[in-house]
Amino acid sequence: MSDDIKPNAETSPDDGVEFDKSEEVQKSNAEQSFQDSSSDNEPGQEGKNPDRLADAVPDDKTSDDAAEKSLVQDSQEDGEEPADDQIDREVEDKDQPKRGQEEQEEDTREEQAGPLVGVEGVLPAELDPFFIHEPVRRSIKLQVTEAQETQSLLLDQMIKGEIEPQPEVKISKSASNNILRIGIAIFLLVSILLPLSTRVPASITPPVSRDSVSANQLIESIPDGATVLLSVDYEPGLSAEMDAALGSVVDRMMMKEFYLVLVSTVPTGPIQAERLLAFLNQWGGYQYESSENYTNLGYIPGGPVGLLNFAEAPRQVMPYDLDGNAAWYSPPLQEISSLSDFDLVVVATENPDRARSWVEQVQPKLGNTPIILVVSRQAEPLVRPYYGSEPSQIQGLVSGFGVGAFYLSSNARAGFSSMYWSSLNLALIVGGLLMLIGAVIYTGKSLNTRKPE
Repeated sequence: MSDDIKPNAETSPDDGVEFDKSEEVQKSNAEQSFQDSSSDNEPGQEGKNPDRLADAVPDDKTSDDAAEKSLVQDSQEDGEEPADDQIDREVEDKDQPKRGQEEQEEDTREEQAGPLVGVEGVLPAELDPFFIHEPVRRSIKLQVTEAQETQSLLLDQMIKGEIEPQPEVKISKSASNNILRIGIAIFLLVSILLPLSTRVPASITPPVSRDSVSANQLIESIPDGATVLLSVDYEPGLSAEMDAALGSVVDRMMMKEFYLVLVSTVPTGPIQAERLLAFLNQWGGYQYESSENYTNLGYIPGGPVGLLNFAEAPRQVMPYDLDGNAAWYSPPLQEISSLSDFDLVVVATENPDRARSWVEQVQPKLGNTPIILVVSRQAEPLVRPYYGSEPSQIQGLVSGFGVGAFYLSSNARAGFSSMYWSSLNLALIVGGLLMLIGAVIYTGKSLNTRKPE
């Protein structure tokens, strides 16, 4: 192939379809070689192709492929690009000016409205209508099996059934039901108030308590006229139970004419102690007067720390009584310089922490002086280890008005505890009888209304 012949692409002016000029060159070369070969033929062989030229004549397809391969090889040998790559590059070179022109037009476009009028290269604020289209609709239906669909329907019905208001069941009220309720309430009130109003001793013997027996024996062993330190450390909210339990112990001490020294670590304790003594004076016919039969030292501040200071130096910590008089110059207290000089210490509290403070802070300072705790039933399980330990840290334990009732019954006395015990037992008996009668009545009615088989 001659160096002057190079493949290039041209465009038909009619339809604008590109065709390869190398095909025309290939055809002309093939015709020239055919004419040269025909001149060398022998006479009588005109118009016939010799065998050696059988492959030289190109067919419609094989000739084009061979020519294309030869052109590619020649172009590679000459260091030129293949025809296809060259054509693509020429097309890109033609399109590049157009793209550059479009970009230049966008950069030089001026803004026509708004505060940026006349500024070039401003991004358009309006949306391009070409990009506005209806969103693609996608199916939201779950692919579930028939069993799953059935279960979802059942769940939906259950939820709807819970949301829907249920019809109110109207119960017919008759006058006989109201009369029956009023009668039951009257019976219970009478059973509770009768022992309190008649002051009848307990008809049912309270349970025997080893704790109250030891406390009773300890008080009986102390001679009459002894000096006793009494601490009233319970809140007013539990005074009903604590007054009944403590009253049974204080009643016995007042019978033996003990001189009482009242203290408290609760601000309301001194007033409650005064009220308890006033009630026992009225109930038992005693004549206990302040300064003559008892001294109220009042409130001990400071919690456990103040209690420890009082145990170490009672005269310096509490020098005056509740009325503001010098407390330690009365005849029964002139010989008292420490807590170990008292004949007995009694602590009444419903709080286990206060009971622990007395045992931990005061008991080691008492020496041989015994201590008795009067507690509520709820505090008794937490206080009992002090009584059951070996050696015992407390010498007596009275818990609740039940034990107080036994304490009074052992002394053939009646008081708060015995009255409360009688009311409790009588109310329980009447309540049990009413329940039994009601069960019998309703059982008979159900048997009568049962349909025969």
